[in-house]
Amino acid sequence: MKGLVQKDIYQLTSSWFRPVRIFFVIVVLAAGMIFLKQDSSIILVLLLLLMVNNIQSLFIKDSTNRWLSLLKSLKISTFAVIGSRYITLVVICVCGAILNFVYMLFGMFLFNTSTGIDVLVISSICLWVSLIYGLVIIPFLYAFKQNGLTLAIIIMFSCVALLIKFSSAITKLAYIIHSYSYVQLILIAIVALIGIGIISMVVSYLIVEKEK
Repeated sequence: MKGLVQKDIYQLTSSWFRPVRIFFVIVVLAAGMIFLKQDSSIILVLLLLLMVNNIQSLFIKDSTNRWLSLLKSLKISTFAVIGSRYITLVVICVCGAILNFVYMLFGMFLFNTSTGIDVLVISSICLWVSLIYGLVIIPFLYAFKQNGLTLAIIIMFSCVALLIKFSSAITKLAYIIHSYSYVQLILIAIVALIGIGIISMVVSYLIVEKEK
């Protein structure tokens, strides 16, 4: 499994760490810091989601190179194949959250508009959201390959649109959230993350097993 994770990370970093892309990211982050000031963290959140979206390139390369067929001939277990992809997701999200934390910390010292606790909480929320987002799209990528990401995003945006349409549901949800303590909310978030993670891995496992 370690070798599979290293392969995924190498493929992603080889496409990310290019002079033009690094320069573009630096310019965007600097512009966000200058023009958006304390709200500039939204740019890094969007970049983090784009990093997660880049997992799609791994599935496209796997499909092109018939990677799953090769792994099958090497008798590598389906669990190892699936698990390595989820570990790659966690690595991406954690690295993105750390980058977000450092960026927001710099903004805090520069503009003095937030506290260290605020930075930590927002970075933790970004980590949670990016993990949930990744856990949702991976089964779609296994099932629909290059079309999986588009389909997953359409479904997620449709769900958000429905929630916005029914404002009473949002009000009730906000009331429920405010009725819990911070500790309870953290526990709920962790349980939800674990639950969605298990469902996501099981669905992905069944899809890969069926393709074999």
